Amino acid sequence: MMIVFVILIYFNGLLVSSESNYFPFLYPTDYSIISGYDDYAKKVLLPSSLRFGSCHTEAWISTNGLISLGTSFTAYGPNSFPITTPVIAPFWDDININGRGEVRYDIITPTTNLSLCNQVNDYLSTSTGSNVSVEWILWAYWHDVCPFGDNYCNNTESNHFQVVLAHQSNATYAVFIYKCGLIRWTRHRAGVGINSGSGYYINHPLSRTNNATNIDCYDAVSGWTNVVYRLDQVIDRFELLSITPHNITVSWNIIPNNNSTLVLNITNSLQTVNDIITATEYNNVYNYTKGILYSCNAYTFKLALPMSNECNDSIRIISTTAMTPKPDNVSASYLNNETLITRFQIQQCFINNVQLILFEVNGHINTSDPLDIDSLQYIDEFYIIHWNIKLNNHSLYYLTVSAIGTYKTSTTDVTEINTYNVKDIIIERNKDIVCFICVTEVFNECLLITASTTTTLIPQSIQTNGTCYSFTDNGTYTVYAHDIENGIKILTPAIVIEYTVDWIKPSDTGYTFIDDFQSSSKEREFSSTTKSKSSNGLIFSMKPSTTKPSTTKPSTTKPSTTKPSTIKPSTTLSSSGIHNTTAAKNISNQSQSQIIIIMILGGLLGLATFIVLMLSFAMIIILRKKGKTNYTQENYEIPVITKENPTYDMMSNKIPSSITNSYYETVASSTTTDACNSAIYYVPETRPQVFSRPYKVGHFK
Repeated sequence: MMIVFVILIYFNGLLVSSESNYFPFLYPTDYSIISGYDDYAKKVLLPSSLRFGSCHTEAWISTNGLISLGTSFTAYGPNSFPITTPVIAPFWDDININGRGEVRYDIITPTTNLSLCNQVNDYLSTSTGSNVSVEWILWAYWHDVCPFGDNYCNNTESNHFQVVLAHQSNATYAVFIYKCGLIRWTRHRAGVGINSGSGYYINHPLSRTNNATNIDCYDAVSGWTNVVYRLDQVIDRFELLSITPHNITVSWNIIPNNNSTLVLNITNSLQTVNDIITATEYNNVYNYTKGILYSCNAYTFKLALPMSNECNDSIRIISTTAMTPKPDNVSASYLNNETLITRFQIQQCFINNVQLILFEVNGHINTSDPLDIDSLQYIDEFYIIHWNIKLNNHSLYYLTVSAIGTYKTSTTDVTEINTYNVKDIIIERNKDIVCFICVTEVFNECLLITASTTTTLIPQSIQTNGTCYSFTDNGTYTVYAHDIENGIKILTPAIVIEYTVDWIKPSDTGYTFIDDFQSSSKEREFSSTTKSKSSNGLIFSMKPSTTKPSTTKPSTTKPSTTKPSTIKPSTTLSSSGIHNTTAAKNISNQSQSQIIIIMILGGLLGLATFIVLMLSFAMIIILRKKGKTNYTQENYEIPVITKENPTYDMMSNKIPSSITNSYYETVASSTTTDACNSAIYYVPETRPQVFSRPYKVGHFK
């Protein structure tokens, strides 16, 4: 008949059953013995410090079915935990080995007994789920022990049970080992469990009950019972549960879990917070709500389980940014049916991933792969993402940008995707110089061209986002703003406006002889009714005459014969009179020449005007006669032929295919010569009647 061994394991109060993993009695070959005593404890030095409540370097093995740490404890009457003494009690009762029975104990190491150590390692690793590798074992065996008052077990059968304290650098376990049928008596309802003396304790469910003797068998087919406890307290888990702008919630778990003292220290990177909190009372969860938590302010939470000087404190630390910053100033453009260009800003303290989520109005969703923020293009304080994706030209799309933080994801509001980068045109004027500047969505560049059917304009200056012109003629001009992508001009304009120039005044460049003559006459005509008393005085007379100087009578003039084209002023002789007479003669000659020229031109102008009037009158008479002759009552329909210009066909949002070379045009380089040549814009014969964007008319104010 095959015997099935069932192991019932209490691991820190949790009952676990197994049919394949059990831990039987250990039988080391070399051990020490305690016998002949009642209420006695033997001191044993431990190879290294054992942490249980506090740190301990010595154990006391009591005849009354327990081991105490740090101090001797021989009480025979069991109590329910907690008590003030650190106690490990596999079966605490009033045992007397003064007659029959003994207590065996030993310190086992891998050096002294590797086989037993490996047996313990295998069992604990399977039972606890941890990788256990013991450094030493304290083994104790209460062999064939009897109760006080029946020292030789005359009235009952003896008890047999063992305990193993297995220690490694970061954990210490206590394993109680019972063989079914070998716990036969209890005098004072035995106590079973562990007690740290500082608040951490576990009472076994059968402890201090009338059924304490049933601890060795929980099932009819069971052969062994093992109860496993972890003695040392450690912070097994410490994590952030939630983060909001006003709250950070942390949570932890202590193994073994108890009400021991925990200290939580909270600091921040701005050095404005340094809080120390006793966290025991918060039941493993603490909410930090001190003011507003800023995105780039890193908070550090340090949870410590203090120990005595002989042992290191159990400490766990969490450092995190209080919030995942939200992307801001998001814009997206889809220009060439192949690439979605997204631009956004985010605080530079964010060092995690971002993700794009694209929503189509019909419900379809596209999601990009998470992108490392450090791998993105960064220009002018903006991060730029180029997403190669094909969109439907006849559908509306929206986009969100998600910042994937360590503990939270922060997502922007939806942003509509634009099919044009240029959104508007700003007009700036300084006297006769007018600058047209693009207002863009993603990239701060465009190509602006101003054209007229009558005038070819040459730019005064060209920038990446605008062009300046000097206007010399009044009129209405058409301004075209083109998107630029990867150095290529997209032929279909993003914005088209009309701009009216009405401030140019006609230039005054014609020369008029009449004006010149009148001004010259005014400047040159001097007259006086009074003779100058000075010997140098001049008197001009407008009466034409010839004056001969006299050497004897300066005041006498003799009339002489005059010619029609000659005007000779009379002169009063003086010491300088001969020179003044010559000057007056030159002035008179020039005036007569100008009058003759004006008269000739006036006559020619009048003759030409008369001829034009006569020809016009004759033409009117001829047309009237012809109209009367050909007039009928029949109505004629004049056919209208509409010629489409594919370059500026803007009847739909569909962008022409790049295969036809009608969508892209290479943008001229930024040198002055090339820029001017590329700025010549040929206006189509028929202006498009419907635009993909509202037709804007610019007026300078």
